[in-house]
Amino acid sequence: MFETTIAGSLPKPFWLAETDKLWPSWKAGGAELEKAKRDATLLWLKEQEDAGIDIVSDGEQSRQHFVHGFLEQVEGIDFEHKVKMGIRDNRYEAMVPVVVGPIRLKGRVHEAEAKLARAHTKKKLKITLPGPMTIVDTIADHPLRRLVEQGLCATANSDDPAYFGGYVGDNFAAVHTALGLSDAQLVLLARNSFAASFLDDAERAEHLSELDRFVTV
Repeated sequence: MFETTIAGSLPKPFWLAETDKLWPSWKAGGAELEKAKRDATLLWLKEQEDAGIDIVSDGEQSRQHFVHGFLEQVEGIDFEHKVKMGIRDNRYEAMVPVVVGPIRLKGRVHEAEAKLARAHTKKKLKITLPGPMTIVDTIADHPLRRLVEQGLCATANSDDPAYFGGYVGDNFAAVHTALGLSDAQLVLLARNSFAASFLDDAERAEHLSELDRFVTV
């Protein structure tokens, strides 16, 4: 006989998070949110046991999203400056965090959730984790900020702006918002664009001087 189990994810109660959303917002915060996550986990454990499920799960009640719940425990991931990207071969779009530095675990991922579930059921228990291919499809790894910080002559440019609608100013604003670049780093990008251009030395110096006058006004 095959043992019965579920895929892993179960609906979050309305008092825990928004319903019918892929990335639902939590209904509470701080200690109140932690208590609500705990209550939802224990509720679904009981539901699975009552249904006769052989291998139960925490139902992913403590995660806002299957992948991002894992990534919250990884250093080098920026959740403050998310960018929009296509997910699952562009089947839908979502705002995703960005890789901004070396990747390393902060500790045992989902350890607290596993310990909570283990303490409240005698059934076989499983904790679901996203695989590498799922993770890389749900996170942006834009290297621009790292290139700037490492001193490379990185630039932000525009390709056919009248056609694509992405003018240089818009692109600078976008990388400022998405990657958290400072004003000084934006100025450096602008200087790099002249330094890397095919202008002759005199024209290059003229434009750089004009840029310096602009940023000091």
